[in-house]
Amino acid sequence: MEEAARFESVPDVAAGMWIDEVADRMGDLLKTSQPAFDKAMAACRAIHAHAGGFGLRPSVNAPDEQTIADWIKCAAPESFMTATWTMGKRRCSPVIDALRALYSVKLDGRQVLPPPPGYVAVLAFDGDEMGKWVSGEKTPDFAGQMSTEARAAYRDKIEGVRRPLSPAFHLQFSEALSNFAVYLVRPVVESFGGQLIYAGGDDVMAMVPAESAMDCAEALRAAFQGSPRLAELVPGTFGIEGTHGGFVRLLNPKTEQPTWPMIVPGPSVDASIGIAIGHSRAPLQELVRAAQSAEKRAKSGHGRAACAVSLFKRSGEIVEWGAKWDSGALPLYRSFVEMTRAKRLSGKFAYALEELLGPYLPTSSAVNDVDGFPVPEILRVELARVLERQSAGSRDCRDETAQRMRGLCEAYAVHVDKAGRNPMRDLTGLFRVANFVLRGERA
Repeated sequence: MEEAARFESVPDVAAGMWIDEVADRMGDLLKTSQPAFDKAMAACRAIHAHAGGFGLRPSVNAPDEQTIADWIKCAAPESFMTATWTMGKRRCSPVIDALRALYSVKLDGRQVLPPPPGYVAVLAFDGDEMGKWVSGEKTPDFAGQMSTEARAAYRDKIEGVRRPLSPAFHLQFSEALSNFAVYLVRPVVESFGGQLIYAGGDDVMAMVPAESAMDCAEALRAAFQGSPRLAELVPGTFGIEGTHGGFVRLLNPKTEQPTWPMIVPGPSVDASIGIAIGHSRAPLQELVRAAQSAEKRAKSGHGRAACAVSLFKRSGEIVEWGAKWDSGALPLYRSFVEMTRAKRLSGKFAYALEELLGPYLPTSSAVNDVDGFPVPEILRVELARVLERQSAGSRDCRDETAQRMRGLCEAYAVHVDKAGRNPMRDLTGLFRVANFVLRGERA
């Protein structure tokens, strides 16, 4: 079956990775839960029968037991959202009822197939201090541009000398930015189930599922710098070359793409990213503007080389959080998600910690922190209390979870404190964003 074009709408992006996972699970579902498989088949057939009337791309053939996985991969992801089947006064009850029946099936007390995610993220990427690089103010040390032998021979003459600003430097820097935008951005974004909106030089705008936003942001930065981290985040797609990185090779280049290592801006250049997370039915332009505003906040509020997140809940609440790339926030974010999914941390962990730390946080910007207030000690005590109550598993497993989370939280808190920010507020913000993305509203 020929695969149709993907991601025709914002809801499609929100559910893109979900639909691939569901399609891959169909074979196992037939073996482990016949009721769930039967209801999945009924839902797919109902969608197929009514897709055209609701403006969704219809597949050529109705699904059967042999073709259901391929049929799902070709279907519009938003067709599995119940909200899609209500247009004004029109309501397609056969599809809505079939989807609700599918999502209600449980196996061993757990939902077999949860509804698709209802939230999407827009990423705004921008290189830091590009004007200074172009003007020559931040050109690299001349010694770093020479071989080891040449550097030793001319040590006295080149010490403290920067690479001269010249047309050759501008051409090389322009090539590095072009390689990033033309050859690297799209495969990075698409590897996380996203859709590229635009990429030009150091400016990128993309849309990805909310659950992929932080990993995609980190991968875009890694591609910009030519960091080995890129090969870890997007395995099998890129190879990193150079003693300190800075060169990226496409492992599976298309006919028109370079087969040689491409220069990118490199590890000395950094970037800031703004992320706006909102419901897939929210106006896209509002999310784009919010992402651009968050990117400016990452630069002004966190001193560049940072990411900032604005989370818009359907209730109207807005959560803002941000962090420097080297603050330890991403390892903590990732570990929290991993441990919560593995049931090593209770789903109430984030709420319990926020409830304990909330009374210590000022409720108004007019209220200042008291000098000498023992934030690290209070944070350590309250964190230990929550971990003791909200971790799960055997005693050894709980001790390991507590030790790992405590170490990551304290390392992040130290960095935030040195930056002159309130560790309690930033830690609470991190967990609020991570917890909502992990358990956010389903469509």
